[in-house]
Amino acid sequence: MAFRAKISLVIFLVCLLPTLGVLLFSAYILSSTLNRVGTAELENSLQGADTLIEQTQVALGRVMVAKLPDSIGTWKSPTDIEIWRKVNKVDLAFLLGTDGVTIATSDSLPAQYCSFHNLVGNPGRAPLEVKRLEIGDQCLLIFIKKVNSFSGGCGILMPSGYDLRGRDLASSISAVASLGIYRTLSLKLLAVAITISIGLALLLGLLLSTSISRQLTKPLEKLAFGAKVIGAGNLDYQVNLDGDDEFSRLAESFNKMAGEIKDNQRRLLESERLAAWREVARRIAHEIKNPLTPISIQLYRLQEQLGKLDAGEISDDTLRTLDTIRAQIGTLGDLAQHFSTFAKEPELKRVQCSLDSIIKDAVNIFSKEDNLKIVTNIQDNIPHLNLDPQMIRRALVNLIKNSLEAMPSGAKVEINASCADEYINLVVRDSGPGFPAEKLERIDQPYLTSKRTGTGLGLVIVKKIVEEHGGQIRFYNDLGAVVEIRLPI
Repeated sequence: MAFRAKISLVIFLVCLLPTLGVLLFSAYILSSTLNRVGTAELENSLQGADTLIEQTQVALGRVMVAKLPDSIGTWKSPTDIEIWRKVNKVDLAFLLGTDGVTIATSDSLPAQYCSFHNLVGNPGRAPLEVKRLEIGDQCLLIFIKKVNSFSGGCGILMPSGYDLRGRDLASSISAVASLGIYRTLSLKLLAVAITISIGLALLLGLLLSTSISRQLTKPLEKLAFGAKVIGAGNLDYQVNLDGDDEFSRLAESFNKMAGEIKDNQRRLLESERLAAWREVARRIAHEIKNPLTPISIQLYRLQEQLGKLDAGEISDDTLRTLDTIRAQIGTLGDLAQHFSTFAKEPELKRVQCSLDSIIKDAVNIFSKEDNLKIVTNIQDNIPHLNLDPQMIRRALVNLIKNSLEAMPSGAKVEINASCADEYINLVVRDSGPGFPAEKLERIDQPYLTSKRTGTGLGLVIVKKIVEEHGGQIRFYNDLGAVVEIRLPI
C-alpha cells in the first residue's frame, strides 16, 4: 500500500470518530423522543385501566348496596348480620348504631382492620358509596348504605394482586403499542442517520486525506529526490523546505548530512593524496641521498688533493667550481631533508609551554636578516598551552621564511596573538604581493609553489602541524598574505 493511501486510510478512520459521535447523539435523541411518546401512551393506558377498575367497583357497589336492608329492624342481632353475610357471600357486614358498630366478618379478613375509623372514616362526613381499604397485598372494597331507617354496609375482600394485575394489563397494552411504534421509527431514523453520517464521513475523509496527504508527501518527495541526487554524487544539492516543522528540520539534518559526507569525502581524498605525496617524497629523498653521499665523499677527497698543491697551481675557476658544487650539494641535502620531513608523520611531544616564548624564539632565528622587519603583538592574558614547542616554532619559521622569500628586497611581517573563549587566534601577516589568486584554493597541496626554487612543502607541513594540534588554519589575502591559525585552549 502506498504511503498516500495509508495516510488517507488513517484520516478516514479518524473521521469516523465524529461520525460515531453523531450516531450516538442521534440515537440518544431518538430514544429520548420515542421514550416520551411511549411514556405518554403508557400513562394514558394506565389512566384508562384505573378508570375501568373504578367504574367496575362503583357498579359492583351499587349492586351490593341494593342488597343491603332498608330498615334497621332487619338486623336485630349480630346473628342476623352474620346470616346475611353468609347468604350474600361477602367478607364483611356491619351496622352503624348510636352505641358503635356491629360487625360480622369472614375468617379471611383480619379483625384489626375492622374498626369504625377504617370502615367509615370521618363520622362527620357523609359515608362514601364505595371505599377501598388496602390490607397487605389485598384490597377490601367497602360499600356503605345510609338511609333514614338504616345505616350500615358490607365489604368484599378482593384477591391478592387485584390492583396490580389491572395496572399490568393496562401497562402491557400500552407497552406493546409503544414498542411497535418505537421499532418502526427507530429503524427508519437510524437508517437515515447512518446513511447521512457515513456519506459525510466519506466526503470529509476524502477531502481531508487528499489535502493532508499532499502536504505530507510533497516534502517527502523532495527529500526522496534530494537523496537520489546526492546518491548520484552531487553533494552540493540542498533540500529547501519552508516552515519550522519536523520536515524542515529533517531537511536541515539532511543537508547537514550531505555537507558532512562532502567534508569526509574531501578529507579522505586529501588523506589519500597526502599519503601518495608522502610516498613520492620518501622515494625522492631516498633517491637524492643515495648519490649525494658518494658525491660528498668524492668532493671531500678532491679538496684534500687540492689542498696538497701550492696556491698558485689552483686556478680561480677551479675554486669557483668547487664552491658551486659544495653549494649545490647543500641545496640537494636541504631538499632531501624537506622531502624526508614531509614523508614522516609528525610525532608531537606536548608540554605546557608559553606561546609568547615560542613566537620570540622563531623571531630570533631571523634577527640577523637586515631586509626583514618583524612586529609582534601578543596579549598578556594568553594561558599556557599543551603544545609541541618545536613543531609550532617550525611552523612559524616556515611562514616567516615564505614571506622573506616572497619579498627578497625587504619584507615586513606582523604576528598577532589574542585569546578568545575557547581558542587562541594566531595571525601571521606580511606586506608582500599575497598568495597568487589562481593558486589560493590549492595552496596547501604538496609541490604547488610559485617560487622557482621552492618545493611547495612548507605550507603543507604548517597545515599538518596545526591540524595535529587540533587547530584550524586559513589562508587568504588582505593587503598581503595572511595566515590565520586557531589553537584550542
